[in-house]
Amino acid sequence: MAEYPDDIMQCLSAVGRNIFFYRQRKGMTMQDLAEDVGADRSAVSRFEAGANLTLVTMIRIATALDVTLIDLVNSEMKVSDIELEKYTITKKSKRKGNQTNRSEND
Repeated sequence: MAEYPDDIMQCLSAVGRNIFFYRQRKGMTMQDLAEDVGADRSAVSRFEAGANLTLVTMIRIATALDVTLIDLVNSEMKVSDIELEKYTITKKSKRKGNQTNRSEND
């Protein structure tokens, strides 16, 4: 499997968990999903582990599971309010700094 940064690996893992969840919810076996997406059972096992997921594969899986692609990629990883606030403050501070520099240079 290709080496990706940790945050990408976490996202792929979340997609795999979502595939498993929606497959179970629909009452499908790995073999059922494999047949619907044109793969074999071991490929579905890899997909559910977050491996070998291409965009085309995810679209086929979403279609077979009657969900949207967004449903598959939606992860449990949410930016906390504190992290969002830190990001917002940082962005505003940088903008203010740029405006201050511009007015000083005018």
